[in-house]
Amino acid sequence: VASGEIAVTATTIAVADLTNSVGDLELLLDVIADFRSNLIQGTISEIETGTNSLLTKHFDAEIRVEFEVQDADKLEVTITKDGNTCVYTQLSKGQRCLLKLCFGVSVMKCVANRHGAKIHQVFFDEALDGLDETMKVKAYGLLQGLEDDYESVFVVEHSGELKSLFTNQYAVRLEHGGSQIEKS
Repeated sequence: VASGEIAVTATTIAVADLTNSVGDLELLLDVIADFRSNLIQGTISEIETGTNSLLTKHFDAEIRVEFEVQDADKLEVTITKDGNTCVYTQLSKGQRCLLKLCFGVSVMKCVANRHGAKIHQVFFDEALDGLDETMKVKAYGLLQGLEDDYESVFVVEHSGELKSLFTNQYAVRLEHGGSQIEKS
C-alpha cells in the first residue's frame, strides 16, 4: 500500500509539473504572438509613414494609404485619392505607378533599416511607366533624393524630358545579338 501511495504522489507531482510547463509554454506562445504583432505593426506603420511621406513630398499627397494589421497574416489597406476612399483598381495607371514606386522605396528603406542591410545600388526599370511627363519630372525629385542614401541609382527610362535631367546617362543598343552600352 505504501508503494501505491508513493506512486500516486509521484504521479500527482509529475502532473502538477507538467501542468506548470504547459502553462509556461502557453504564456511563452502568447508573448511571442504579442511580440510578433507589435513587430509587424511597427514595420507596417514605418512603411505607411514612409509611403505617405514620399507621396506628400513629391506628388502633392493626391494619394494616401493606411495600413491596418487585422491579425498576424492579414493586412487591410485603405487608399484615399483626394480625400475619398477608393480601391486600387479605381486608380489610373499613373496613380498606381506612383503608389507602387513610393511603396517600393519605403519597403526597401524599411528592410535596410530593420535588418542592418546596406544597399549600395538601386535599380528602377521603367518604374515610371504610366506617368505623364509632368509627373515623371516630379518623380525625378524622389530619385534624386535617393542619391543621399545609395551610392548609385540606376533608372531605365525612355522619356527624353526625364532623361535630360540626369547628369550620367548610358545608351544601350543591340548590336550583333548583344547589348552595347555607351556613356552619353
